[in-house]
Amino acid sequence: TISYELNAASGSYNGLVILYKGGKQGLMNTYGQQILPCEYQYVLWEGKTAFSSLDHPGTYVGNILPVKVDKNGGWELYNRSGRKIREQHYKTATQTGNPNLIKVREIRRDNKVLYGIVDESGQVVIPCQYYRISVFGNDRAWAKQNYNDPWSLITSKGIRLMTLSNGITPSAFHDGMAAVIENGKIGYCDTSGKIVIPMKYERVRNNDGNYMGYDFHDGKARVLYNGETGYVDK
Repeated sequence: TISYELNAASGSYNGLVILYKGGKQGLMNTYGQQILPCEYQYVLWEGKTAFSSLDHPGTYVGNILPVKVDKNGGWELYNRSGRKIREQHYKTATQTGNPNLIKVREIRRDNKVLYGIVDESGQVVIPCQYYRISVFGNDRAWAKQNYNDPWSLITSKGIRLMTLSNGITPSAFHDGMAAVIENGKIGYCDTSGKIVIPMKYERVRNNDGNYMGYDFHDGKARVLYNGETGYVDK
């Protein structure tokens, strides 16, 4: 348990609490057991927490904990027992939504932005070869090799299943389905990448005028069609 005086603590993030002392950060679990001492410039993320997006699961934290020793250094990877799982340092390390996978960007002399995936044992399951990799859902993610490439569907092992047509933007998988959007029209594909619901729906706005979520939950998604709001099933 923590036995020394702290300046502050914040959390919890999936069972983890960030500790602050003397301008440094560390981690403990919600049982009060220290995981990492307050010796790091940043733990989990740098600066403010990110909002959830196609590329980032927001404040979600899995079993791989990224930490940055100093402001100008790279990110190291630890597990929830406080053991370093890989000696390599990375330019960035971002949660994926899969507790056993983390997205990393190598430190390169040419500063090229290429991402890969490391698992909780420290093994590289997808080399740093993609310009973008989305969050994971249902063991699936979307990836782009280059900026202008269409999105490809990959597994957590890096197997490429299919590639969408240019101009189609996907969302992350929920409940075995992912939205695919073209020219503002929404459809859905299954985990094989097959578009099983045509792109003919639109997003729903709430009373405040903001868009509501269109992902599948409990077998249905809320959409707008011909001016009417309703639900579409799988």
